[in-house]
Amino acid sequence: MIELGGNIKLVGFNELEPAKLIVVKKMVGNYARKIHDKVSPFEELSLHLKEVHSTENIKNKRYEIKGKLVINTNPYNAEILDYNLFFAIDKVLAAITDKQFSNMHKHQQYARLNPEQPEQPEQQQKAL
Repeated sequence: MIELGGNIKLVGFNELEPAKLIVVKKMVGNYARKIHDKVSPFEELSLHLKEVHSTENIKNKRYEIKGKLVINTNPYNAEILDYNLFFAIDKVLAAITDKQFSNMHKHQQYARLNPEQPEQPEQQQKAL
């Protein structure tokens, strides 16, 4: 397992070539920064790599990537199977962030429809 910054974990990536690992770290780091900028800091971002149907023929190698993002104890999961490692990582991270952002927007719309805060005294006086 590889840890990046304490709350980012890459499991199963130890077997990658060093050049590929550098690209993976940059991809994950960029997505982590986007998530951090749009919402409060996340508790955990983890990716699990598994090679599926791996043979000596490199063209038939498929990568299964499972991703998990935890924000405020809410897990967001995605799983992708692809022949290209980088496409798979991009797809799983995009899916996780899309789920999280859409969930965040649902909560914001609900908060606008059902405000929990009472009206300000000035607004109440104008209404009278």
